[in-house]
Amino acid sequence: MLAQDQSREYNRFKKLKTFFTANTTVIAPYIPFQQEVTIFSDNLVDLDGLIQGKDGTSTGITQNKTAYKHSIADRLAVICTTTRAYAVKYANAELAAEMNFKVTEIFKTKDADLLPFVLHMQTLITPLLINPDYIPYGVTTEMFTDLVADAQAFNGLIGQADVSSSGSSVANQNIDAKIKLLEDNIVQFDLLVNYFIGKNDDFVAGYHINSAVDRTGVRHSGIEGVVKANGQPVVGAIVKLANGKSVVTDLYGHYSLVRIMPGDYSIEITANGFTAKTFVYHINRGRVSTLDLELQAAA
Repeated sequence: MLAQDQSREYNRFKKLKTFFTANTTVIAPYIPFQQEVTIFSDNLVDLDGLIQGKDGTSTGITQNKTAYKHSIADRLAVICTTTRAYAVKYANAELAAEMNFKVTEIFKTKDADLLPFVLHMQTLITPLLINPDYIPYGVTTEMFTDLVADAQAFNGLIGQADVSSSGSSVANQNIDAKIKLLEDNIVQFDLLVNYFIGKNDDFVAGYHINSAVDRTGVRHSGIEGVVKANGQPVVGAIVKLANGKSVVTDLYGHYSLVRIMPGDYSIEITANGFTAKTFVYHINRGRVSTLDLELQAAA
């Protein structure tokens, strides 16, 4: 079984890897950072191999696996709901039926079927992304890039809960040694990330959020609410945090952004036909706050 500190570090490394994967184009031009990412990724692969030789039922692995699945289900459900709204409006009954999934149904999908399910949805929706009628609904290629990356990471954790424990102190020592190398990578990232200040501040903010150790169950922190205009819900509005995480409002204008590190965030709300709105909001630790938002029609 992984020790609590090992689990926390492992979860941080996996979260950071997902962030880097989603920001490949930002990282690529800066060679020192890209080289360190490559070393970090190789070290993480090695760590995964060492963990598979220990007890995969450890709390850290189980929590990480569950968190991935919750996150995937939450985001994919919003995409399904949004796409179903489009399908109903434009009388596409077949597509509406394909998108008739709630978050609880997605979460209950067999672990081994989750990645194929995400890829299936990506195949169905990708042709719509260039459709002028669908674009205002706010579903983007980037959303699926993040979803697929998380689904692949989740898929990599499947089976670890069935691995028997070696109980070996040598295995623990090897894991600690590899964790130390990964922590050294993060020391380099902390220095190199300053290159992006003034060039891509969103990337810098996202890096610091994703490189932080989760010590407080922060996946229960966040915001949720309804986006309205003149008292009516706004369907397909995009609510985006400065760390890059975003969500699209459903048929009732509802949105939910959870499992967010506590702190001050710049929040941007955009919707077709409305004036964009940006403001700073403090997300409290361990609490999902209700934050209703109001948009004004574009002049």
